[in-house]
Amino acid sequence: MGIIGKKSENHEFYCVHCGRKALPICYPDKMRGAGKLNKLFCFFCGGGTNHVECVPYSIYSREVFRQEYDDGNFGCGGQRILPFTKWKTKHDHEEELICADEWVDIHQLREAN
Repeated sequence: MGIIGKKSENHEFYCVHCGRKALPICYPDKMRGAGKLNKLFCFFCGGGTNHVECVPYSIYSREVFRQEYDDGNFGCGGQRILPFTKWKTKHDHEEELICADEWVDIHQLREAN
């Protein structure tokens, strides 16, 4: 319980510049902008940078942020290079291609034996 009489949950924010977690912010129990960029102060970078809002059990959790951050989808100015939906489609397609390549390798090994 955060706000008196209302259920609330912590939303996590991650800096798109350094990838580290900022202080969580408690919001009332309603869906806010998961995946939305917010300008916040980063204690590690020492200035105001964009942070991504991560909501547990939503389309944009900390695991999704980590994948997007590791893929380099955030530019120098803290903005996304590809919009999230396009990045997600591209990322999912690449995973399907990797799985298909692994399947071909396994299939060829079975035929050889």
